[in-house]
Amino acid sequence: MKVQTEDENTFRLVDAGTVEAIDTVRGTACQKLRVTGLKQESFDYLIDKYGHQFKEIDFFKCPLVGDLSGLEKLTEIESLSFYWNQRAERLWDLSKNKSLRTFMLEDFTRLHSLEDLVSSDSLSDVRFGDRI
Repeated sequence: MKVQTEDENTFRLVDAGTVEAIDTVRGTACQKLRVTGLKQESFDYLIDKYGHQFKEIDFFKCPLVGDLSGLEKLTEIESLSFYWNQRAERLWDLSKNKSLRTFMLEDFTRLHSLEDLVSSDSLSDVRFGDRI
């Protein structure tokens, strides 16, 4: 696990597959999190324990996260981006993310429906990509 702060507003957490790795975000004043290597357990822990302290979260290379429904708890999140996931078959109820404005999704191999996006009243910037 590597931890580095890219700038005073972005916390970068690399190889965050364990609860111990996730706990390194405790107390950060950064409003943006870039995280890689999450597994389902560490994803759930991150969202439950620390997700509320960020305005933006970038999930980069977290292919082992299958259930994204925990993101419903982040009512104040403004931006979510995802790159490369091999397990998630659906999104979540985005209507619960009242402040979510920006949503980016790239390379979700099992996601075949974007129906969950319809539930959001707040999204103004939605982007899709295919880099792999």
